Amino acid sequence: MTESSKDSQAAEASESAVRTHLGVIDIGSNAIRLQVVRLFEDGRHTVVLDDRDTVRLGSEVFRTGVVSDEAASAVVKIVARFARAAQGRGVDGIRAVATSALREARNSAEVLRAIEENSGISVEVISGEREAEIIARGVLTGYAGLPRNLVLADIGGGSTEVSVIGDGRIQLGVSLPLGSSRLTEMFCRTDPLSHEDESSLREFIRAELSRSIPASLAPVRLLIGSAGTFGAVGNFIRRRVSTSTGQAAREKNFQGSPRFTLQELTRACACLTHMSLEQRRKTRGIEERRAEIIVAGSILLQELAAYFSVEKFRGARRGLRDGLMLEELERRGVSLPPFLPPPPAKPKRQSASGQSRSRGRHRAKR
Repeated sequence: MTESSKDSQAAEASESAVRTHLGVIDIGSNAIRLQVVRLFEDGRHTVVLDDRDTVRLGSEVFRTGVVSDEAASAVVKIVARFARAAQGRGVDGIRAVATSALREARNSAEVLRAIEENSGISVEVISGEREAEIIARGVLTGYAGLPRNLVLADIGGGSTEVSVIGDGRIQLGVSLPLGSSRLTEMFCRTDPLSHEDESSLREFIRAELSRSIPASLAPVRLLIGSAGTFGAVGNFIRRRVSTSTGQAAREKNFQGSPRFTLQELTRACACLTHMSLEQRRKTRGIEERRAEIIVAGSILLQELAAYFSVEKFRGARRGLRDGLMLEELERRGVSLPPFLPPPPAKPKRQSASGQSRSRGRHRAKR
């Protein structure tokens, strides 16, 4: 941190007393994430701690139905470490939620009990629909410049949460059993991926999309992607090394995030499916552990694009933990920006003659 940024933070703190610190933890199928926010008395808030650790919780569950002892131990240690870090910031409470892997694991109750015994944190296992709602809020809140028709896809390890926004309203929010780790375990049995396995994977995805999302909601030209798989595909397309996200970028949400076209995605998928795991691990833009699941994730993204007739893609820096934090802030009476882009401004009232001319023009356009 530079001296000027330190001075800026000091000045900010002196303007308003710190009210409290809030912490949230997201236990996902691929990774566990922590966020701590400082809340000031005047309602302002700022992220002071953002951390992430990888644990392939889902890869065990989607293959065997249970969390292995090794994976459970890793989760317990990470959550306990995050809890200590948050408590070191003086949080007055930590909200923790778990998603797909612990929704499905037969021994999830044992894992949750071990987490609470070691960290003192009681973890809430949320439904897929609730997860989609929280993610949408985390990504979209306060961004009035977004188009009023778009699809939001959060491709996780065990599930993908899809929210369809039409005319500035959520038309559908659904959780699909189409995570990148789950699909890798189910279909990616060859290295590189065989034509037969790829065909089976695509057929499975298409069937699930058709079953869960009404075709009448398409087309939507823009897809906003959140979570690691989308970022990994974007980094591969740009051959850009993944870096940690700074607070300023996260607050702006879309700053520096991947943007690409359908044509670029199509080329990337064709390239990835012909690469071996070893080749992917050595390729600029792909993290070593992400290399294992990026093929299934990129194909899933391509099939989502085809289903909705998407032409452009835009990444978001926010996700589930940001939505959780917004809920915690709201519970404490903090006034937040609108969840979705506001409706178009109504035309100003005119004189009788002006109204007549305006209505005439509208009729002519129709």
